[in-house]
Amino acid sequence: MAEIGVLRSMHSASPERRSEKAKEELERARVAQRTNTGLQVVKSPTGVDRHTALFMDDKDRFKTDAAADLREMEIQRKIKREQMLEKKRAEHIAREEKRWNEVDEEHQRKAVQADAMLSRNKAKTNKSSVPYNPISGAYNDDADGMRLKYHDDVLKYRAQVRQVTLHTMMNRNFTNPITGASVTPMSKPPAPERPTLPSSDGKTYFERK
Repeated sequence: MAEIGVLRSMHSASPERRSEKAKEELERARVAQRTNTGLQVVKSPTGVDRHTALFMDDKDRFKTDAAADLREMEIQRKIKREQMLEKKRAEHIAREEKRWNEVDEEHQRKAVQADAMLSRNKAKTNKSSVPYNPISGAYNDDADGMRLKYHDDVLKYRAQVRQVTLHTMMNRNFTNPITGASVTPMSKPPAPERPTLPSSDGKTYFERK
């Protein structure tokens, strides 16, 4: 029984403490009974009245659907990635269009410059003095090229005629004097055809020559 009395004495408040607590309760009650003072007694300093705009229930304050949050984060991540790719694609298209526009402008500028050079006499200094391509040997497709081709064909024709004449004179009997074998006579090649090159006076180049 003595132990029980000791425990009760340990947990019991002193008269001073009881008097202070009673004083606090009395002051709180007096403040609550006051009217037109502009004061409001708040039961909990961290609590919010249910009827105010600041109030929010605990079930609304904390999110409980974690799967929906993860799905929303994934959707936002995909949208952000698509926007970034679309921005890069637009920048690449604009850059390529600018580059090709610059290429076209440079090509047109060079074409105008080339035409201007051809219209001046300075460009004739690079013109070949012969009417054929000195690299491939092909004749030019113009009057000078046709004229040169005819002259070359005439030279070849005269060489072939000279060859036939010498062969005929050396083998009049068409028999080889050493072996006695018969020799086949050579035929005369056809003469080259003169090209028609009309001029301002109505005569061809060869007629005027």
